[in-house]
Amino acid sequence: MSHALLAQLDEQRKTIAVQSRGILDAAAEQKRELTAQEDADFTAATAKMTELSARARAIVSAMDTEREAEEAITRGLGSAGAGHAPAASPEADVEATIRGLFLGEVDVRKARVPFVKGGFREAQKRALTKSTNTVGVTFQDRLTQHLVDTTSIMQIAQIWQTSKGESIDAPITTSHGSSGGLTAEGAAIGGTDPTITKRTLVAYAYKQLIKLSTELVEDASFDILGYVAEALGVNAGLALGTDIAVGNGTSKPSGVVQTASVGKTGSTGVVGAFDADDLIDLFYSVNGRYRNSPSCAWLFRDSSLAAVRKLKPKTTGTEYLFSDFGTNSLTNGEGTILGKTVYTDPNIAAVALSAKSAVFGDFSKFVVRVVNDVRFERSDDYAFNTDEVAFRAVIRGDSVLLDQTGAVKVFVGAGT
Repeated sequence: MSHALLAQLDEQRKTIAVQSRGILDAAAEQKRELTAQEDADFTAATAKMTELSARARAIVSAMDTEREAEEAITRGLGSAGAGHAPAASPEADVEATIRGLFLGEVDVRKARVPFVKGGFREAQKRALTKSTNTVGVTFQDRLTQHLVDTTSIMQIAQIWQTSKGESIDAPITTSHGSSGGLTAEGAAIGGTDPTITKRTLVAYAYKQLIKLSTELVEDASFDILGYVAEALGVNAGLALGTDIAVGNGTSKPSGVVQTASVGKTGSTGVVGAFDADDLIDLFYSVNGRYRNSPSCAWLFRDSSLAAVRKLKPKTTGTEYLFSDFGTNSLTNGEGTILGKTVYTDPNIAAVALSAKSAVFGDFSKFVVRVVNDVRFERSDDYAFNTDEVAFRAVIRGDSVLLDQTGAVKVFVGAGT
């Protein structure tokens, strides 16, 4: 079923891609700009393809977790001795705890749920658990998946997960120094030292509270766990993701955009827009040792990515400049530009005067610190007078760009 659905999504993507290209081709043949309606249709098509990508990634993740669950069960049954029942998995304990909280069967006010093992990426690989009264994937998987989907930077950044929220001193490189070069025998060795400072990573708290009627919690015939997981995950992702992207480091995380250096400034008179030459200059403004990293990628918001897809040569205006764009699988970012994967994030600025609307570089040099796990708590007393059940989630973290010598760079629109 999952494979069939993936094929269906891919067919939808191809259909939308043909339609969107047809809009651009029609305007190009008539040597005119897009009409307002054509521009709106093209932007909607781009957003739909982004949505299809997210759905495909979720399906592939579920397929991976189901396969791993089957392998784990097979190993467990094979190793269990006669008369010994296999030990309950941590995932089963998590699911039982969450289900008990929702049904009011767990007599505790606070229940801690393991967040991830080894980073956000592995959170998508927890074992599937199924029962009559629960969802197909653990609540924690759902919440974390929505958090990651909302904040694309979490997919490519380096994740530091700590058990407590104590301050951590992170080394920040602002200069690699200079080499001494060729040195004669007996001569003094030259060169300058690298410049390394420190930035203290703390634990800023991001919280979300949801209240549901007792009747809804008790009588719901739909996936109430999935609903709450999605709502909490998306909202936590929006709050934390904004500061991870553009936080100024004052009483909040240092965002990757704010700490990246400028690789290219756009031309005047175009309201901050970039052209193909600007993107190529931004690409080569990043040192080769960073460009060769598997974590090197592009980052735009959806509307800016739509602008990239419309770029054509200034002379002929009949072909797309980045012919490799969109040839990747649905599950691998949003395609490639100059061989590097493209990601979209709603927190990146739109094209405008002085706006940092395109980001490119090695995102493994950007660290997101996450404290322990997502705290998930239930209260039957908080809204006693309205007969509601309150659920809240809390995530604590911080972020900083460790290498500020040019590992990640941005395009800045001209100021006029």
